[in-house]
Amino acid sequence: MTPREDAGRLTRWQARLLEQIQTRAAEFRRRADRGPGEVPLTAHTDADIALVRWHAGLADLRAERRELEEHAYVAGVPLPLIDLARDLGHAGIAWEDGRLARAMNPSRLAPLAEQQREAIAIQVYGMQRAALLTLMVDGRHAAEPDLTRADEWLMGAEERMWRNMQARWRLAEGIGAVAELTEIEHTQLWDGSAARWARHVEALRTGRSELDLGIEYTSAARASVEQAADRALALFGLRAEQAGRAGSWADAPRLLLADAESALLAASQHPSGDPWRTDLALQAFAAPGPDRQWREWLTGPDIDPTVTTPGPDTPHGGPEL
Repeated sequence: MTPREDAGRLTRWQARLLEQIQTRAAEFRRRADRGPGEVPLTAHTDADIALVRWHAGLADLRAERRELEEHAYVAGVPLPLIDLARDLGHAGIAWEDGRLARAMNPSRLAPLAEQQREAIAIQVYGMQRAALLTLMVDGRHAAEPDLTRADEWLMGAEERMWRNMQARWRLAEGIGAVAELTEIEHTQLWDGSAARWARHVEALRTGRSELDLGIEYTSAARASVEQAADRALALFGLRAEQAGRAGSWADAPRLLLADAESALLAASQHPSGDPWRTDLALQAFAAPGPDRQWREWLTGPDIDPTVTTPGPDTPHGGPEL
């Protein structure tokens, strides 16, 4: 299948990920070509402030682009299209001027409907990734019983991560209740398939150290995640807020963690790609026994970790009103 054919099969929210990747890459090229500029040295510092800011800005753009590339890969966007979007951007080509944009199917949705679907996709991706981070960081401690939680950035993070997954689910479910999703759209947006979870694991395990995972875990466990999700839910209207708060968000962490554990177990049994940088985490999930009592707390007595749950049962992504 050609890149044009692949592009024509994408949903609009998937295409938006490619647009953002190309835009970040194009801005990276623009700033790189422009250079750091000049800021006169002062009596208070001998640092080249312009150079420091230039490097920091480029690093931020690179990190943002890589995060978007991972999201696109997990969401099922073909890798050649992700590479093409990045390469076009690095060539200085804006999205609206590139061949990728011309290959996309025209949208038949109103701008608000597109925003709703994009918002659901972002929340589902975020809570699935949070579940994997939770198990991978906790798995490190399960595999090393003598490892203390002296790492201050982990203290109290488990409860916040749990609440953040609930808030993300609540927001996605609330938006789905007013977005008039088709059954196909609901399945795509709430994708909980083994293939998607496997891509999540692959994306997280590539090129990351345990410290990298810990830093991302800390970011995902910030209280601001829940606060932002609840504010966004209120902005989508009363019906969305009522649907979200009446939905299945309370069980979200256990459902997500069960699926995440299944994905890690599968990865431990069938390793592929780059060497896993957190072997301790995989060993923890591959080794049954008394040392895995913590698993019961994660999955709960009524949750079968072998069963994936894509999202709310109702086709529109929320309960019937």
